[in-house]
Amino acid sequence: MPKLTVWIKQWLILLSYAALAIGLTHPMFWNITRGAYGQEGKDVLHYVWQLWWAKQALLTLQQLPSHVTSMGWPEGIYHPLLFVNPYIDMLGLPITLISSSSTTYNFHVLLSFTLSGFTAYLLSYNLTRNRAAGFVAGLIFAFTAHRWAHAFTGHLYHITIYWGPLFAWALWRFVRTPNRKWGLWLGMSASFLALTHVMHTAYFLLPVTLVLFIWGWRTYSPTQPNWWPAVIKSGLWSLLPFVLVVGPFYSYFFVTLGQTEGDLEAGGIVGNSTDLLAYLTPSWTNPILSTYHLIPTAVAPYLPPVDLDENVTYIGLAALVLAAIGYFTISKTNRRPWFWLILVTGILALGPFLKFGGDVLTYTIGESQSYILMPYAVLAKIPPLSWGRTTGRLTQTLMLGISVLSAYGVAYLLTWRPSRSTIKAVPGASPPSPPKGGIRSLSPSGGSGGLNATLLTVAVVGLAAWFIAESLVMFPFTRATPTLSPYYAQLQADSTVPTGGMLDLPLRNKEEVNLAMYNQTFHRQPIVGGYIHRRFKKVEWGEHFADLLFRPATAVPAFASPTDADRLATLNALGLSRVAFHKDMADNTLDAEQAAFLDQLLGPASYNDALLSFYPIPPTEPRPNPIVFARASNWTHDGLFPESNSPRHVYVYVPQPTYLSWTLTVTPMSGPTVMSLDAEILPRDQVMVTRPGQYTTLTRPVEPGIYRYNFVNDEICQGDSGCAPLRFDQVQLNESSHPEPPLAVWSDNTIELTRYTVAADPATGQLLLVLDWLPRTPTDVEPTLFVHILDAAGNRIQQVDRRLLDGKYPPAIWTPEVVIRDIVPLPVHFDEPWQNYTLRLGLYNAADGSRFSISEPLTPDHSLDLPFNLSTELSYTPEP
Repeated sequence: MPKLTVWIKQWLILLSYAALAIGLTHPMFWNITRGAYGQEGKDVLHYVWQLWWAKQALLTLQQLPSHVTSMGWPEGIYHPLLFVNPYIDMLGLPITLISSSSTTYNFHVLLSFTLSGFTAYLLSYNLTRNRAAGFVAGLIFAFTAHRWAHAFTGHLYHITIYWGPLFAWALWRFVRTPNRKWGLWLGMSASFLALTHVMHTAYFLLPVTLVLFIWGWRTYSPTQPNWWPAVIKSGLWSLLPFVLVVGPFYSYFFVTLGQTEGDLEAGGIVGNSTDLLAYLTPSWTNPILSTYHLIPTAVAPYLPPVDLDENVTYIGLAALVLAAIGYFTISKTNRRPWFWLILVTGILALGPFLKFGGDVLTYTIGESQSYILMPYAVLAKIPPLSWGRTTGRLTQTLMLGISVLSAYGVAYLLTWRPSRSTIKAVPGASPPSPPKGGIRSLSPSGGSGGLNATLLTVAVVGLAAWFIAESLVMFPFTRATPTLSPYYAQLQADSTVPTGGMLDLPLRNKEEVNLAMYNQTFHRQPIVGGYIHRRFKKVEWGEHFADLLFRPATAVPAFASPTDADRLATLNALGLSRVAFHKDMADNTLDAEQAAFLDQLLGPASYNDALLSFYPIPPTEPRPNPIVFARASNWTHDGLFPESNSPRHVYVYVPQPTYLSWTLTVTPMSGPTVMSLDAEILPRDQVMVTRPGQYTTLTRPVEPGIYRYNFVNDEICQGDSGCAPLRFDQVQLNESSHPEPPLAVWSDNTIELTRYTVAADPATGQLLLVLDWLPRTPTDVEPTLFVHILDAAGNRIQQVDRRLLDGKYPPAIWTPEVVIRDIVPLPVHFDEPWQNYTLRLGLYNAADGSRFSISEPLTPDHSLDLPFNLSTELSYTPEP
């Protein structure tokens, strides 16, 4: 048999990984152009869309992919990650052009398994000089349970890590012999990895660099006097490609990150961190375990919950056995970097708090209970770790250390020979040459070495096969992309894209949003909703608002229900031109009601089949004014909270720049409380409610867009279920064409008078002065209010002096930015000629009689004159 060349061996190993990838993801390869494969309806569709969008943005629209105009209609979104991670999109662009983004997705998944195995093999082979050891290491790194889970759930960018082992190899060589060659290799491999996924910088480049560099410094600098100068000089060569290749992308990313309005901030770190027990717990979806029910029912409650999205971090018993053999059979110098890489990433992957068996562990000292803090609780604030929220993904880096130690273990087993006592019993035995790679060997071999070598080879093959079997999370792979209506093929064939936006219904969960994004790769029209990596709040508000537009009016007594004419005018103001109702996603009563309402509002569908109904939106005059929808599921019929900790959502569409305020008729149910209206991206309105009445918030400038207001109040309940501190009797949105500045500002912006009203007591006819105060900062001196009542000639005919709120709530303890209502009984009766009266009021220090100065508007005597206008809408009864 002819001897194989090195290149042929390398190609055969590469093809072996490819064959495993094809076999274990069956039937993906054989249907590579017939839809993407993975978990149905989940993130696979998301990444299929992203591959399509790169082509659409760059070649069709000729714009940067980060400026996403195809989703979040009508505003679109800015997403810097679509610019800073170009590697996968650009590599797959030719396939997307020739075939489809689904084909490109399948190609990338197969390439990820193939090349991740091959590059891990190259790293381990160069460390052990043993091809079989390197091959097993490639299996352990590429086909670990963690990567299978993320491949199945569609996290394409995370599993595309094949530049990682090459970076580790270059860095290992660099710290041993710093020179220009390895510096350039280091910079290039780091660049490709950083442009694959921004979190590879945090979860792979950072820990690998930290561990290997410290190891190189401690190991080689004492014996190489010029080590530091060589590292600095060669390190500049490594920075050269990184700065030139990565610099423009990452600079743009950080400069423009503020445009995301906080939508990319980390959240849910604890839920996405690794459970300590999960390192030793295989996925319950493993086809062998699930088919033969190998996990005892009695044990299941004690195992951590398995979320295929993030929480599968099983190392594998076979890998642990091989890594343990490697750890104990190589020199300390060779094992240290990989052991420390496992330890560092294993601890960081646990997140900020230690979890075990699905529970966050706590400890108690005295009466205080606290969580067990992990290092990540501190490091999470430091870039680049602060960029992410999925600490469990550090398991992929951990598995690199496991794979290298396993390679040393395999190399040891394949070079193991019997002990010297066995050799003496075998005539003619001769000692073998010592193995390479720092592996400790036992005594020289003898005649029984052939049998032992065969048995050990079988053991290594068995362990490798065992690892593959125990690491699987799903087999066979399922098709993730749904069956589409033939109508989409017609739309795809049409070279013209209609103007306006497309609304897909239903649109109330992630699966439905994913479907809308996938459908867009065929019809190409901008859509309402969508998401990329994170849910952008303004896009999500648009989804909810559009959903409410097409729901039958649900009675929320505090709100006026929009008419069908209002809805059509709003649809035209939004610029929507078509609605697609997906019958295959309609699975509840609300969906059925929505389908019927579509026919009522838009008329008969222009296209119908078993999967889809298509509706054109009739043109009409666009609505110029804001429109309000209350989300009925957040309101009870009597206007109370369904749950005390559940905010009541109200959605508002503003078609053009304007000024808005809210007028709310409310009743406190359990004493004084603070009513809050929080729109998240607008200033928060807070009003102290002490008695039933009508309250009006400040007038705010509002730009066009869709907003979600949270009507929040839990000052009394503090999260207790069933508590309802505030009842909303009527809610009205007010629009103004101009801003409404405060009536007066006292003492260098310490307190403002925002509104006033004169009302009548319906029982007695006494007039009441209703004042709304807005404290900016607490006052050092409590002001006293004076009110002078002037006749038509300007003569004072009556006067009232009293502490604000009659001293029951001193301004010194007022909460800044919370509107406080003060009701002052006036010595005037309804029957008097009050139409000719004027109110003059101000604040003074009762201790010395000095008046508080009014900074706006400037008045000579620091008092404010107000017309005596009686409200016909308000009526109050003075407190006894």
